[in-house]
Amino acid sequence: MEVSNRSMLSQFNISFVLELLKNYHYELSFEDYAFFYIKMIQYKADLKDFLLNPFSRLKSIKKHRIKFNEYNDYAFVNDSRYAISVYGKTVEECIENSKKGISFYKEGLQITDEPHRRAVLDTCRMAIYDPFYSPNKFFSEKLYELRLTALYKFIIERDLHLIAIIPPYSDLAPHLKKEDKFNYLKNLIHSIDRKIIILDLRNSLSDEKNLEYFYDTIHLNQMGAEIFTEIFYSEIDRILRMSLKIN
Repeated sequence: MEVSNRSMLSQFNISFVLELLKNYHYELSFEDYAFFYIKMIQYKADLKDFLLNPFSRLKSIKKHRIKFNEYNDYAFVNDSRYAISVYGKTVEECIENSKKGISFYKEGLQITDEPHRRAVLDTCRMAIYDPFYSPNKFFSEKLYELRLTALYKFIIERDLHLIAIIPPYSDLAPHLKKEDKFNYLKNLIHSIDRKIIILDLRNSLSDEKNLEYFYDTIHLNQMGAEIFTEIFYSEIDRILRMSLKIN
């Protein structure tokens, strides 16, 4: 399992997560199980800290709440200004530079840090390999189809309308923008339900500043998020107006 996915899943109830992964046909390694249970112990330690030192924990929670209230209509705010461009213009350059490390500062400004360096290295390594073009393509496709179908049907059965967003990608992952891959995804989505709207925004940030918009190979930084939010809002507004026939 990808480290990033494992980290996100560890935020939820472990029993629920393990059952969910089983239903979606994930094969977990000993390392995966160890990670989940160690996280569970860590959360129990957090609770212990709260009981033993409540004032410190409350102060931390209050500080987080004040920051959250500044953006009270968002669950998460992307405020990182770091850009993958500082590590190079190709995947190979980014891997090499992030492996050996670069200066955290340039002209008196901090341009990266250790978590950023690791994210660049991990996602650039991922960008080299794409299961869609691998010898095991058939097996990976079938698993993907099974999981996406189960997810979308779970949503549709609750009488919710789906808009599938194809997000923008950095120029360091050009295979993610390829037409054959998009057509495969489009056909798969419409085989699940023809009413699902597909919003193709793969190339919405494809200009000369592309690498300035991305924190790593696939995640936006603050500047990219702000620009993309405007584009996303405009497109969703257009779709809703068309659906509701509003001029």
